[in-house]
Amino acid sequence: YTFRIVVIGNGAILETTSPLGPIKKSSTSPKTGERLVTLASEDKSFEFHVKVDQVKKIVFAETKKTLDGGEKILRICRFMNESGVSICSLIMADGSEESSTWFSELKTKYTEHSEIETIG
Repeated sequence: YTFRIVVIGNGAILETTSPLGPIKKSSTSPKTGERLVTLASEDKSFEFHVKVDQVKKIVFAETKKTLDGGEKILRICRFMNESGVSICSLIMADGSEESSTWFSELKTKYTEHSEIETIG
């Protein structure tokens, strides 16, 4: 599915819209030794790397927002650090019934309290 990806860093914010995949892999950074999960486009023109050990919680949220005179439900996965600060948010850009069902199933499968304690 396509997501609006918002990454908050020191001194910069990145926002882009892209499918996450189809390439998915786990690795270790040769520079820092940190564990990484990478989601990339087939031609690797887009790569999203998550430093697994810095993610302490993933929160699944659904919120209604008024956009262009109508209501829209935002389905969001928030990756949080140890201090409870958002590292990034993955907002579903696809508003289809299929993506809504997929998100609901993901939320139900991995959560009892609308959050996952860690990934990796």
